Amino acid sequence: MKEGTMKRLLKMLWSKYKIHLIVVFLCIVGNALFNVQGTMFMQTLIDDYIVPLLKSSSPDFSSCSLFICLWGCMCLYL
Repeated sequence: MKEGTMKRLLKMLWSKYKIHLIVVFLCIVGNALFNVQGTMFMQTLIDDYIVPLLKSSSPDFSSCSLFICLWGCMCLYL
C-alpha cells in the first residue's frame, strides 16, 4: 500500500459518511465497555457471592439471586 492511501481513503469516507463513521465508532466503544462490564460482573459474582456461599455450612442463595435479578433488570434497561 502506498504511503498516504489510508489517509486519502479516510478523508473521502469522512466527507461522505460522517454520521455513519461516528455511529460506528460509538458502537465499537460501547461494545468494548459492555464486554468489560460483563467480565467485572462475573468477578463480583464469584468473589462476593459464590465463594462465600461455598465456604458456609448452610448457604443462603437469596443475596446471589437478588444480585443476578438486578443485573438482568439493568441489562434489559440498557
